[in-house]
Amino acid sequence: LSNGVVTLFYVTVALTAYLVFGDNVLSPVLLSFEPSFFLDASYMLIALHVLLTAPMLLMSVSNEIEKDISTSDSENSESRFFTRSVLRGVIIIIASTTVVSLPNFEKLVSFFGSMTSSILSFVLPVAFYVQLYKNQITFSFMDKLSLGLILVIGMICFIAGSYFSGRDLLSSF
Repeated sequence: LSNGVVTLFYVTVALTAYLVFGDNVLSPVLLSFEPSFFLDASYMLIALHVLLTAPMLLMSVSNEIEKDISTSDSENSESRFFTRSVLRGVIIIIASTTVVSLPNFEKLVSFFGSMTSSILSFVLPVAFYVQLYKNQITFSFMDKLSLGLILVIGMICFIAGSYFSGRDLLSSF
């Protein structure tokens, strides 16, 4: 459901931008607009969103590293708090440095996203479903057809997305 809502938003913005700007629409679409207060506000809201979301996304990474470097659970709370704060600061600095120093970082993210999202969204759920239930139920012809169709759609998305984003990434070097 959430993927459908996000797709609906993207399609709505893309169609509207194409209808307004035609072939001159830029990516991201905000580059197509004239400078204004609303454009500046949009950029600030996007930056705020990234700044507030990144620590949540990096939390799992920091928790795993903390588990690996933690010597014991009996460390005093001040020392543990300091260690966790320094580690999380270092992770944010490394992530920020990576984003700023790599040219065309958005194309690299697009490439990895196109490779992984179709596999995670289409292929792996079907594979796990079949693996979990292959000994418990008999798949009908319609089950096999629908699962096969999902796999084909997923592989088409994987191949097309990887090709176009990979081509875009390579053309930037």
